[in-house]
Order: sequence, then structure tokens, then C-alpha cells
Amino acid sequence: MTPAEAKHEFKQTELRIRAESERDLILEQLNETRKLADAGRDSLTLAMDVVHILQSVQGYAEIIAPLVTSEPRATRYVDDLRGVAERGMAKLREFVARVKLEADVPVIRQS
Repeated sequence: MTPAEAKHEFKQTELRIRAESERDLILEQLNETRKLADAGRDSLTLAMDVVHILQSVQGYAEIIAPLVTSEPRATRYVDDLRGVAERGMAKLREFVARVKLEADVPVIRQS
């Protein structure tokens, strides 16, 4: 092998090593992105589950409200319960909308 060929071979090896390092870094970033996307989907699912629970709480409060009209303290508790459920649902819906808006970026799926 001539010195020119050796120099060329060395340069090619150096470029291949650099390309492999860059590829490894990109794959690591891609895997981290996938993990974050999965966590985002999980948080949306959890938020929607909590919204459904709060809707049930609100529904039960609506059923109980007419039954406790003669008890001012119980009426206040039911009203508080309804208010907390409404505020909780509103906050979770805002969260879901914001996460969906921010996540409006295509995610590369593993095949």
C-alpha cells in the first residue's frame, strides 16, 4: 500500500467512525423522543380518565342535591363538590388541549 493509499484509507476510516458516532447520537435522540411521546400519550390517557371520574362525581352531586335541600350544611358540601369537579374538569381539559396542540408534530414510529 502506498502512502497516498494509506492516507486515503485512514481518511475513509475516520469519516466512517464520525458518521457512525453521529448515527448513534441521532438514534439515541430518536429513542428519547419516542419515550417522551409515549409519556405524553400516557398523561393524556390519565387526564381523560380523571375527567371521567370527575364527571361521575358531578353527576352524583346532581342526584344528591335535591335530596339535601333541607340541610344547609349538606347543601353547601354538595355545591362545593360540584364546583371542585367542574374546576378540575376545566383544568384537565385545558391540559389535554395544550398537550395535543404542542404534540401536533409527527412522531416517527418503530417498524
